[in-house]
Order: sequence, then C-alpha cells, then structure tokens
Amino acid sequence: MSKTPEFRRSTEQLNEVATLLKQADKLVKEGKYSAALDEIAKARTRDPRNLYAVAYEDRVRSLLKSSHTKPEKNTLTAGAQPTSIPVLPPALEQISNLALAQAERSLAEALAAEHAERVQRKNEDEREKKQALRGTIEAKIDGFLARASEFLQKEDYNRALDEVARAYLLDPANARIREFEEQVRSTREKTRSRRDEDRAKREQKRVVKGEGFWEAQLTRREKERRERDASKTARELQETRARQGINKALSLFEAGKLDDALAELASTAINDPLHTEVVALERKFREAQERIRQEELAFYRIQKEEQRKKREAILRAIKKHIESADRLIGQQRFSEALRVITRAFVLDPMNEDLHACQSRIVAAQERGLKTDENQQNGPTTDEPKR
Repeated sequence: MSKTPEFRRSTEQLNEVATLLKQADKLVKEGKYSAALDEIAKARTRDPRNLYAVAYEDRVRSLLKSSHTKPEKNTLTAGAQPTSIPVLPPALEQISNLALAQAERSLAEALAAEHAERVQRKNEDEREKKQALRGTIEAKIDGFLARASEFLQKEDYNRALDEVARAYLLDPANARIREFEEQVRSTREKTRSRRDEDRAKREQKRVVKGEGFWEAQLTRREKERRERDASKTARELQETRARQGINKALSLFEAGKLDDALAELASTAINDPLHTEVVALERKFREAQERIRQEELAFYRIQKEEQRKKREAILRAIKKHIESADRLIGQQRFSEALRVITRAFVLDPMNEDLHACQSRIVAAQERGLKTDENQQNGPTTDEPKR
C-alpha cells in the first residue's frame, strides 16, 4: 500500500514533462530560446533520465549563443521584409521529437508499472483474505458441529439440526457437514421407530385391557393422517422454494453473474441441503468459475511470454548497435559511432551496455583529439584522411 503515492507522483511528473517539452518546442520555433531553456530545465528536473532532453537543451543553448554572436543589421534593403521566425536545423527538430517521444514512453511505462503493481497487490490481498476467511470458516464449522454432537448425545435432534444448518450457511458443499447431518437424521429415525414401537406395545396392552379400543384407534389414525398431510405440505413448500432459488440462480448464471448465482444456491441449500439439483448446479458453477480462472491465468502467461520475446529482441538489436559502434571506433569514425549508439538509446535508454559503449566512444574521441593537438600540422577532424 505504500507504493501508491510514489506511482501517482511519478505519473503526474512524467505527464508534465511532455507538456513542458511541447511548450519548449513552440518557444524555440518562435525564437524565444531563453524561455525555451527554462521549460526544458523544468522537464529535466521532473525526469532526469530523459537523455534526449539533455541533447535538446544543449542544441537550444547553442542556438541562443549563436543568435547573440551574429552581427545585427540596422538597415533593411528596399522592399525587404523583416522576419522574426528563425529557420531551425532539422537535427534540432528531430531531437525535440525524440525527447517528447521518450517522455511519452516513460509515462506509458510508469502507468503500466502502476497498473501491474495495483493488480498484483489486489490479487495478493484477495488471496490473503480468502485464506484467512477459510481458516475462520473452518473454525466456526468445527464449533457448530461440536455443539450439534452434544445435542445428538442428548437426543435433542432438532437443535442438533439447527447447528448443522448454521454450518451449511458457511460452506454449503462441505462433505463433513453432509455426513454429520445424515448421521443425525438416521439416529433420529431410529429413535422415532423405537418410540413408535414402545407406544404401539403400550397401546396394545391398553387395548387388551379393554380401555377404549375403537376410540384409541380412531384417534391414532386421525393423528397419523394429520401428520402425513403436514409432512406433505412441508415437502411441497420446500420444493417450491428450492425451485424458485434454482431458477433465479440459473438466470444469474446465464447473465454472467457467477458469484451472485453461487450465493443464491447457498441460500437455497439452507432450506434443502440435500436437494440433488442444487448440489449438481453448485458443482457446475464451481467448474465454470475454475475455467474462467484458468483462462485468465493462460492469458497472463501469454502476455508474459510476449514481453519476454520483445525484451530479447531489443537486447539483440542493442547488441548489434554496440558491435557496429565498436567497429566504427576502430576506424576512428567517432561521430558515426555516437549516432549509432544514440539510435540504440531509443530501444532502451537505461541500458548499461549502451552507456558503457558511449563512454568508450567519448574516451576514444578525446584521446584522438589530444593526439591531433600534439601534432603541429596534423588534421583537426576526428576521422583519418583518405
């Protein structure tokens, strides 16, 4: 989280660099070299790594110096029109374009780095949150199942199932919860059957004694009928609610809202955790979620591989430029060697091998100049006579 303000400052400063260089170019074309130098100096302060801005500043400073040394004409010939717009050398315009291109490229790289950092930080935060949440959920589920086990031992099956339902809210697809629920329901059915048998035996004894046999039979049958009707109504209501939840989850899934669809299924599973269609849909949605994650991962890997290939191509091109520059050094063609290295800086201005090669060229050029100065009638250029 501490890197966000630094990125914001960097992108804001780099954005200002492009604006300042454009303003400087406009001032140069208007012949306002001093004002242009001020704008270039501001740009260099905000982005010291823009090497073309340094060259641009040197060229503009040379123009300012030459404009001060030129003789002034106090008179104009008849019919001549004074001009206030100087004719600029093509090299100056090229360097200006390169400096502006470097500023825009630096801004693009800073924005890309900011985006990559933000995405990575977000993924790491989400992963940590999921891990912490999973640990908390497991602890909660253990607590619910422990309480349910205590109620099961006390034969309080309804409260045991309430604790199971609470555990389902946290993880509807948990196999451990499903197995415990089946154990509770199986134990409840066995206990109910045993109690019914005991009740039937007691009823049979009472009938044998002649205590209201027919009345007891009618009462029992009526009670059984009411229980069957109530159980049927409850099952129908449960199925209706489950169907509504399934239909809504399918609509959300078709609309591309996968997380909302899973949440709706989880809510439906609270009322009917063993519904086969709910379980099947939950598995289907999880698989779709995993496919999407795998597709995003594959796309990221492709992008990473493309970046690696691009970097290798740049390094190969830089190596060829350095080899060409070294050959020119051996031929004492220092100016051409510097131009070759300058073109290579467009590929990677911060490459250490390029900076080292440039230092070799400058050192060789200075040694050649000192040698020429020691020769009284020797050539004054940095290239040998042909």
